[in-house]
Amino acid sequence: MTNHSHSGDDDMTQMLLPIIVYMPSAVLILYLGTVIRQRNPHNFQHRVSSWVLLFLSFIYLLEFIRVILPFDHSYYIIKFATIPLSLLAVILNMHFILSITRKGKRTWIYLVVYLPLIIYIIILAFFPGRIVIHIDNMTIWKVTQYTGVYIAFQSIILLYSVISIILLFSSFRAARTPISKARYLTLFLGLASVFLWIFCFSLLVMLYPPIEIYIPAFSTIPVLLWTSFVYWGMRKYGLFPGYEQKYMALYNLSYEAIIITDREGTIEEANPVAVTMFECSETEMKGNQFASLFDDGDGTERLLKSLLAGANVRNIEVDRQSKTGSAVHLLVDGTTVEIEDEEKCLMMVRDVTEMKNATRLIVESEQKYKKMAERLQVVTDSTSDSVWEWDLLSGKIEWSKNIIPGFFLDATQFSSGFELMITTYIHPLDVIKLRESIEDHLQNNRPFSVEFRANGDDGISIWFHITGKAIRDLNGNPIKMVGAVKNINERKTAEEKILQLAYQDTLTGLPNRRYMMDKLNLFMSDALIKNTKVAVMLIDMDRFKCINDLLGHKAGDEAICQVARGLLDCVREEDVVARLGGDEFVIVVPNIEIADEVVTLAEKMLDYFQHPIRINDHEFIITASIGISLFPDYGEDSDTLIQYADAAMYRSKEQGRNRFLLYDR
Repeated sequence: MTNHSHSGDDDMTQMLLPIIVYMPSAVLILYLGTVIRQRNPHNFQHRVSSWVLLFLSFIYLLEFIRVILPFDHSYYIIKFATIPLSLLAVILNMHFILSITRKGKRTWIYLVVYLPLIIYIIILAFFPGRIVIHIDNMTIWKVTQYTGVYIAFQSIILLYSVISIILLFSSFRAARTPISKARYLTLFLGLASVFLWIFCFSLLVMLYPPIEIYIPAFSTIPVLLWTSFVYWGMRKYGLFPGYEQKYMALYNLSYEAIIITDREGTIEEANPVAVTMFECSETEMKGNQFASLFDDGDGTERLLKSLLAGANVRNIEVDRQSKTGSAVHLLVDGTTVEIEDEEKCLMMVRDVTEMKNATRLIVESEQKYKKMAERLQVVTDSTSDSVWEWDLLSGKIEWSKNIIPGFFLDATQFSSGFELMITTYIHPLDVIKLRESIEDHLQNNRPFSVEFRANGDDGISIWFHITGKAIRDLNGNPIKMVGAVKNINERKTAEEKILQLAYQDTLTGLPNRRYMMDKLNLFMSDALIKNTKVAVMLIDMDRFKCINDLLGHKAGDEAICQVARGLLDCVREEDVVARLGGDEFVIVVPNIEIADEVVTLAEKMLDYFQHPIRINDHEFIITASIGISLFPDYGEDSDTLIQYADAAMYRSKEQGRNRFLLYDR
């Protein structure tokens, strides 16, 4: 009786101990891997790290199964499952380290990293007898003995750990921002702890061999250490960032109103554009019904029902009245999304009031023009425009006597047909546009009004505006077109000059602040989609006032122009160099992967400023102070980025000028 009870206790112990040792670790590691992958399943680093944790979880599950199964099964589980999965986990972890430190930029590096696994699989497939594994059955743990295979496996783990530690420490030293340093340091300490634990425990086994029977119980410690540091880095320093930061920026920067409601249509979230559009605060909107925002409440309730039935809605027209009493026309798009395991309705609302008003004005203008065209009579020679009549049946064109100088040299040249005129005198880039507009008018009766360029007799293109209307027979078939051509070259030239003044600095020819801000906003939106960075570099010339005082403002202007040309030589084609005014310049650098790229550019610019410039037989060395801010690291809008770059620039001046500084909170 006593012996039977003692045997039952042993069986319970043999089952309970493996569960305590392996199962909590497997569950925790699997949970962390799932969390990392869900934060951004499309990101490569998220995928690789989640696979590492998944394989580690499988390894612990295999070890649990091996311990509770009879002894004969251990050899095959270790040989065909545990060792390959362990090698794959270690190699994928090395792959992750190479990716996050940006050291694996060449394909051959990954081939070398995966080589041990490839060699093991080849040996396992063709020479399985070469893989010798000894297992000690003196305890329930079935401990693996130190054979050549086991020593090689442990050596690979230690080698990859040392390489990873070196890579992380190097990246930590090279990191420019505090958050990057913190992330690399966290991973470095995690791997260093793993390496130290393995080293110390191996030393303990050598000094006190009986402790080998507890190796399985202690084997979970290094993995738990590593996963703990990964979890800490994720929570504390934004390692493995999720969608939240990226899409919150898009949510706030969107040009459309975004509103999120529950299934009953109660508003839960509204972005800044929605707050402005509906003339109330976010607090006032939350808790109210989405339908209450519009005049047609029943229509919006039907919209919500359609969404919840599984149908996406597009371009639903709704109206509301503003606080001033004017009508506001809106278009609503909607879909359902799952947020924190709850189904929500996401609405995007566009204000199309201006577009509808413009459309109404166009329709009214077209109707007015149609009435005027229908009353068109014989045009006298006193008109300032050139009047034409095109016989669609014969193809011949007749022109009024006052042919526009510089374009139609002789009206008789075009009497033979329209095709000769359009192929000979119309600018090649405008031929298709002119043909399509004529065809559209003849077939669909849409207004014919086109601005085009013509080749003048002096070889210079001249802008013209041509209008016309088809004359149809009783069956509605077009038989003629009549219209007029007007020289609009002066207006076009004036428009180009106005556009140039609006976006260009008159002294240097560089883009001005307005153009720069437009491009910066575009680059920022693009960076959020591509998961890249944008740098803003504010450059101020040191002691530039000395040139003005010594040689006058004309010489100062020449110096600014020379500096502008020099800055253009330093940057890439996609970068934007703009002048803010005075001796201040701004450079916008898009598509940055790491901060080191803009640091290299700043060093290149400082090197350029070391070369003297020559003005009126005088040579000057003009140094510069540069302040740099990065999006989205510091600043989520263009004004903040400029402000932070300006602050960093002034700090560089305070530290002695002729240097650059990255903004750091």
